[in-house]
Amino acid sequence: MEKFINLLERGKTVFITILLFSLLIVVFLQIFTRFVLLKPLMWTEEVARFCFIWLIFMGASINVRKRAHFALDLFSSKLSPRSRIYLSFLIQILVGIFAFSLLILGWIFFKVGINRISPTIDISMAYIYAAIPLAGIFMLIYIIESIYKEIKR
Repeated sequence: MEKFINLLERGKTVFITILLFSLLIVVFLQIFTRFVLLKPLMWTEEVARFCFIWLIFMGASINVRKRAHFALDLFSSKLSPRSRIYLSFLIQILVGIFAFSLLILGWIFFKVGINRISPTIDISMAYIYAAIPLAGIFMLIYIIESIYKEIKR
């Protein structure tokens, strides 16, 4: 299972890298055409926004695996080691609930997006909204892996 999840994370990291470079190129193109050529490309703003949406959701799911999401350790540092384990499980459960809600609500959003077309580049918004339920699925996979590792210890 861990090999599959590592491969999944590596694939997403490559995808995120490609998205980041695409975003940089598109934003550079937008700036160059707007301020140097004085003829802005209309599609660049929308493509940059779509790349950014995918970057956010895929990056957030990787952060769940690395447990790099926002946390305050002020409270947990005062707990006993056993209580920290329980708190860790509680946090994982809460993040899992959030991931599940992303999956369910993202799926609803995705279905709505099937019938909507982006105004500039003329693609189905479902391709953009798909990032939300996919992030939920990835987060759930990583939460299950994390809980499994905690129980195994």
